[in-house]
Amino acid sequence: MKKAIIHEFDPMIYPRTLWVCVGWDKKVITDRFEPVYKNAEIMCDDSVGTVIPVIEKETGYMGCVVAFRSKKYATTQNITHESVHASDYICEQLGIVGQNFIDCNEAYAYLTGWIAGCIDRAFKSRSNRLK
Repeated sequence: MKKAIIHEFDPMIYPRTLWVCVGWDKKVITDRFEPVYKNAEIMCDDSVGTVIPVIEKETGYMGCVVAFRSKKYATTQNITHESVHASDYICEQLGIVGQNFIDCNEAYAYLTGWIAGCIDRAFKSRSNRLK
């Protein structure tokens, strides 16, 4: 497999960064990031995708890495699934109170949509040479 490529996205209104890792390379991720939660380990297991709450070592920026094993797993279902996990993490970290459907839950819905769009852009990027 070719080396993983990490794309960085800044949500601007939330003080968290989103990184999308195209390819599954634990070393690429652990060289750049450390886990947010103590005693947590950056895992690249048998999953097709994962969300890892991280701190970027060089900058101290907090956020999450959304990593996919390979480009073939960038399905609508998998992108949506991982986007929800990333939204949950960002909302938890920032104390954004969950809402229910009656309250429209707009902030969460927009954040999740933005994350899904970033993942889609990362996989469509010309810099990706993974199959």
